[in-house]
Amino acid sequence: MKNAVVAFLLVTMLSQGCHSSLTSSTAPENGQTGSIGAAECLEDSSCENAYRETLAHLQTPLHGHRRVQAASCEPINQAGSESASGFACVCALEGGGSLHIGPAGAPCTVQSRDGYSCLLNPASFAGCSPGDPTTCEAACAGLERLLGQDAARTFDVGIRAAACVKQSCQVVYRVGNDCFANVFPGEAYNCELSDGAILAAATAARDARNRPTLATSLSPPRFHPRPSDEWQGMLVDLDAQPPCEESGDCGLARACLNERCGPCTRDEQCAPGELCALDHCVRQDLATCRTRRDCAAGILCILSGYSADPRANEQMRAYCLNPEGGASMVM
Repeated sequence: MKNAVVAFLLVTMLSQGCHSSLTSSTAPENGQTGSIGAAECLEDSSCENAYRETLAHLQTPLHGHRRVQAASCEPINQAGSESASGFACVCALEGGGSLHIGPAGAPCTVQSRDGYSCLLNPASFAGCSPGDPTTCEAACAGLERLLGQDAARTFDVGIRAAACVKQSCQVVYRVGNDCFANVFPGEAYNCELSDGAILAAATAARDARNRPTLATSLSPPRFHPRPSDEWQGMLVDLDAQPPCEESGDCGLARACLNERCGPCTRDEQCAPGELCALDHCVRQDLATCRTRRDCAAGILCILSGYSADPRANEQMRAYCLNPEGGASMVM
């Protein structure tokens, strides 16, 4: 399996003077909220600051873009709600990882930087010949051009509302003329709707997608345990462990262990340049703690939340925070 596993990611969005019409709450204790796709928080300002920090890159072009170094025709089994299988063009990228075009009938596998636009519709994929080494060269060259065009784009984004409600960021954000709530990529809503109506619709859609069947309702979710004196946010769901070849393939800042994406326990399990903090692989330059042992007495080591990139940790921070006052502690 050479295609990188791209998880649905959680993100934070840019705000230019965020104003909130939501009822907020700041709690002294932080735990697993169970809110799918919503960033964990302690106070309103943490939602606003994190969202502003993460999505700023969409307002400016990227200095570089992903480039293809090899192309091949290989069998692909596309799992998910829109499953498809067959031969597809696998475009190996410089620096590791790959993107695939096809198989025919598969959902979009190459998305724009905005998180919801499809760069290349697999429905137009004409197929490839596994015995021909040149069969995918043109398709992958075309994909590289699209990646370059997408890298040069800028996006008009903004926050309509943001608040920390029961330790979960409740956010209504806009990308272009479409509005979204909490998750990214997510379902687009008419921006003429009120913030409350968009959040209500997003919650209803989420609940419908995750309504338990009889089988799943008998078993509670399995989270990777963390010592009780540590921060209990962003626990890793052990029931969702997609396949992988290396840690760089995994989304949600996970490590590749026994060909499955899961929680890290040691630095060397993460990708180069990363360390293991609170079961997540975090960039070394963005981490000031691994556990609360790296912080002062009474201070917790926490994670800032997932970011909008395939690995979901490009801007994730691990830092010490006072759970009482919400003040970040530089160690």
